[in-house]
Amino acid sequence: MMVPTDEQRRCIEYTDGPLIIVAGAGTGKTTTLIEKIVHLVNKKCVHPSRILAVTYTVKAAGEMENKLRERLGDKACGVFVDNFHSFCFMVVSEHRATLGLSGEIRIMEDTEKSVFMADVIRALSPPLQVLSTFPRVYDRVGQLCGFIGKAKSYLFGPDELAQRLEETKDRLEKKEYLELAEAIRVFLEYEKRKKPLGLLDFGDLE
Repeated sequence: MMVPTDEQRRCIEYTDGPLIIVAGAGTGKTTTLIEKIVHLVNKKCVHPSRILAVTYTVKAAGEMENKLRERLGDKACGVFVDNFHSFCFMVVSEHRATLGLSGEIRIMEDTEKSVFMADVIRALSPPLQVLSTFPRVYDRVGQLCGFIGKAKSYLFGPDELAQRLEETKDRLEKKEYLELAEAIRVFLEYEKRKKPLGLLDFGDLE
């Protein structure tokens, strides 16, 4: 059992609203989170089934479950512990009809995503003009997958990006504007093609 610092103790015992803990790697964030859950269950009488704990990896989620079991015993079974992608996939699966997804859904791994993107690019009519200057299809696919992933990390879809592009076009060089316009066009077609197939990428779950 950890002996919390005064600062960690304040985090553990604080229950008056949302709380953000900003700290570097190895400073005890996960341990503090575990102790906070223990505090909520044992001291505040919060039912374990009302607690969700998410972390970045499957391994970290498993370690958190084990540590909670050590601290809470059988009560730990009620706490829902998962990694972000797995939890978000579960939420998307439950609400797939609302999101316009039909049938079974699955996440594309990076290789499948690249192949799918290459197919999207090849099927475009008219074909790409500015972005076709990349010497290899692989480079084009990599650039566009990166562009779409970054857009999703900022919660931008293709329609929002298109609107932003039009709002800022006067401040962009012509080539930059055309490159972005084509990238957004690919983004739009990529989303349009994968939705009826029930396909997701990891960016959809972040």
